[in-house]
Amino acid sequence: MQSHARREAQSAPKNATQSQARQRRAIQSVSGKSHSRPCKATQGAKHKAPPTKLKAPKSRREPEYNVPLLAIDVGNTHTVFGLWDGSTWLATWRRTTNIQTTEDELASWLSGLFLLKGIPWKINGAICASVVPGINDSLSKLTQKHLDTKLQFLTTGADVGLTVTYDPPHAVGSDRIANAIAALARFEPPIIVVDLGTATTFDTIDAKGDYVGGAILPGVQLSANALFQRAAKLPSVEFRPPATAIGRNTVSALQSGIMLGYAGSIDRLAHEIQKELGCNAKVISTGGLGGLFLDLCDCINSYEPSLTLDGLVLAYERLKSRV
Repeated sequence: MQSHARREAQSAPKNATQSQARQRRAIQSVSGKSHSRPCKATQGAKHKAPPTKLKAPKSRREPEYNVPLLAIDVGNTHTVFGLWDGSTWLATWRRTTNIQTTEDELASWLSGLFLLKGIPWKINGAICASVVPGINDSLSKLTQKHLDTKLQFLTTGADVGLTVTYDPPHAVGSDRIANAIAALARFEPPIIVVDLGTATTFDTIDAKGDYVGGAILPGVQLSANALFQRAAKLPSVEFRPPATAIGRNTVSALQSGIMLGYAGSIDRLAHEIQKELGCNAKVISTGGLGGLFLDLCDCINSYEPSLTLDGLVLAYERLKSRV
């Protein structure tokens, strides 16, 4: 009996200790605290209380752009839109010229292209060279209504400080004026600019820097289309330099006649103009098809694809300074 009582007495503290431990664990469970051994992933890590507010993830940084100038070159076949940010062309886009297009249709098309490029839908100015008067009203409404900007039109050389001795001076197309002022900003005169579009135009700038005239001939595409439409058995062909002047089949014969024949026309006209100037002039090409003839023509020194748009930027700055 004594032994049993002794055992009970000895075990009493132990039982009390176990009971207290169970109580502590119950209290800890309710309070949310835990002193259990951390798992391997959290051993040695300091406990940090969760933030009271969740921070939104940082959005991807969008590229930053200067608000650009919108330059528009309206040709008989295509209209080119360019965005100039003060140092480079952010984008250029081409669409078919259609006088039936409304300002809202133009805005829908153009704003979508801004979005694709990630460029905000706003501009700091707008200028246009147009040889198609029927579309000018829609373009003016496009920039005024949808971009809150007045569209300026380049009209005469006098507006931008270019002396024009053509008769009459206002008959020179605004695209040709833009070409001339861009060429003069880049090269020393005399200069001949060959612009290959619906028509191919030669713009001649003499040694004094005056616009003195030029030449106009049917464009490559226009000439070829007339041939294809009137000659039933002749197929349309790709505008590509032929391997040889002697065509061994109908396609290569057409390519020889169109490409080499047109290159010969350019060389001859440039040669005659230089003779009349009495000196060798730098010859540059531009326009949608200008690059095709750089290696085919002996006279062309360089190809400047954005020459007309570059001229419009210069014209805008000069017009703005005169206001």
